[in-house]
Amino acid sequence: YDHSVGGSAMGSMTALNDTFKWGTTELIAQGASVIVKNDTFTSLNGAAAIVSSPSLQLSGNSATGITAGVAYWADSSALDFAGLSSNSADHGGLAVSGAAVTSTWSGSIPLMLVTGEQPTNLFQIADVLDVPSAVTLTLAPGTLVKSRIESGLAFCGNIQCAVSVEGTLNAAGTAGSPITFTSAYDTTLGGDTAPGYPQDGSPAAGDWDGIYVDGGSLDLEHATVEYGGSVGGDGITSLTAVNDVFKSDDASGGAAVDAGG
Repeated sequence: YDHSVGGSAMGSMTALNDTFKWGTTELIAQGASVIVKNDTFTSLNGAAAIVSSPSLQLSGNSATGITAGVAYWADSSALDFAGLSSNSADHGGLAVSGAAVTSTWSGSIPLMLVTGEQPTNLFQIADVLDVPSAVTLTLAPGTLVKSRIESGLAFCGNIQCAVSVEGTLNAAGTAGSPITFTSAYDTTLGGDTAPGYPQDGSPAAGDWDGIYVDGGSLDLEHATVEYGGSVGGDGITSLTAVNDVFKSDDASGGAAVDAGG
């Protein structure tokens, strides 16, 4: 069976301490309030949950036997990365779209950015991840971010990007626990996050759209950025790039910076 629980334009939906198994994508929900906490998803031929809400709680869930590259998809205008970090899966990552609130990602599975994809025909989701003004999104040391372009173009203003930063993005790894931004087609890190795609296992320059800082701040330390577009932007408040590696990026370059007001 398919899409066992959910719907669109819902007032609210709550799934607590439930078990879902033997389906395709088990839970697809969009509404004013969506809470999916401490649930177990087992043996699914697809994602565990695709959820969208301005008031979203997706936390403490576990997924095993997942075959899709994306185990969970969270879309919200108020993404709390602390809660999202508590989800686990034996395969695939957690895709995000919409806008962050001040929070820290420290998840054990890949954080995924998939621009230009609509994972369900029940509702529309945002194309990119935005870090708004006055918001700080922190990626903990050891974070793995995997990205790809599904179709079409995703813009931050007039620039193609996977992440738009008007606030602050802190991506400070350490020598022992670096942060990596790479292609979803890279199977050497974080497992197979794009099964069924012809590019799977063969990452290439331009697989994802890069990071655009639009008047915000970026701290990038002990990080590897590969197979993507450029990192940089216009009118940047501050940019720190220390002990980083930029490689296999597309023709737009590894880093492009215009600092100032």
